[in-house]
Amino acid sequence: MSWFVIVGSVVAIGLLAGFARLLKLGHAAIDNEAEARRLAGELLPEFTVEQAVVCDTGEAALVGGPDGWAYIRRHGAHFVARLLGPAPDVTYELTRVSIACDDRMFGPYVIHLESEPRARELTRMLGTASDAESS
Repeated sequence: MSWFVIVGSVVAIGLLAGFARLLKLGHAAIDNEAEARRLAGELLPEFTVEQAVVCDTGEAALVGGPDGWAYIRRHGAHFVARLLGPAPDVTYELTRVSIACDDRMFGPYVIHLESEPRARELTRMLGTASDAESS
């Protein structure tokens, strides 16, 4: 095999990867609150969104409205959503907020935030005062 073929193959792979990145193919992340609101509208059409909190990693978001809260997270290249109960059991530890769930297939509801005060505030907004440090 000649060097020309090897170099040409590497360049072609690089170009394809660049085009995929440019077109945001395979990009499954919640980049901001507007994206969280849009996803909530698609996944939960009857749910009215008044506020949104996005995970720092873009993996998940919590959206709140008059009907309560919903959790949205990435599932492969797509997103899924679940409505939270009327009084979810919420805990926080440093910058991680965890919400108890009964759905074993869905996995834990976890949001990572940039600061502990934001985690404390989200825990308060969800309607509980429990946290890992006071236990």
